[in-house]
Amino acid sequence: MSRAWIMAVVLAVLSPIGCGGSGDGGGDGEDTCPPGTTLEVHPATITVAAGSPGFDAVGGLSNCPAMVQWALSGPGSLSAAEGIPVHYTPPATVSSTVTATLTASAAGLVDTIVVTILPASAIPLDPGFARTWTGPLSMNCAGVGTTVYPGGTLPITVSGYELMTRLACPDGTRLDVIATGSGSTATWTGTFSCPPTAMGTCSSWVFTRTSVTFTLNGNGTLTAAGVGTLVGCGTSTSCTTSFPGT
Repeated sequence: MSRAWIMAVVLAVLSPIGCGGSGDGGGDGEDTCPPGTTLEVHPATITVAAGSPGFDAVGGLSNCPAMVQWALSGPGSLSAAEGIPVHYTPPATVSSTVTATLTASAAGLVDTIVVTILPASAIPLDPGFARTWTGPLSMNCAGVGTTVYPGGTLPITVSGYELMTRLACPDGTRLDVIATGSGSTATWTGTFSCPPTAMGTCSSWVFTRTSVTFTLNGNGTLTAAGVGTLVGCGTSTSCTTSFPGT
């Protein structure tokens, strides 16, 4: 009876210690984020020429302050090993087309950017890009809905691997940008915040573009697909934009 009583006391003392040890997440110090947090970096894919200025990798975690870590597999270099944005610079020369992968990680989440690096002598951007395109601009934001702005224009000029254009905001404000690419595709990444505008039930949204990919289609049309964020009235949400040009 005495021995059983002693064992009961020992178990009662040890049980809370064991629970406390498993409740601290293993004590590895890794940042944690709320359920549903996502990690997205942009552009998902991009083509650059060897010796070109490169591009900024943008994006990050939703609703979480954890630091994004970067790793590079393949040629080229990164401006930093952590943080957003980070700049990728391709190698000065390559003898043939090669790829590099930028891997972003934070709080147990991973996303990648695949970079295709062309020799300097590779085919430049298709001159068919160079014209003023017309069409509607549509913006689809999670939890807010889709808004279509008709009568949009997108003036484009090209030089080698660079595509120059003027991105538009819903209120008509524009920003001169340079996208890089080859053949029928070019991508711009950066930060372009539009003036506040009304959308849905909120009268003061601020839309920030972070990436736009321009594709010259085989039927003579243009697609400009972008991503960004919409912030206002206590809410932040992700958005996609689409401009089908003719």
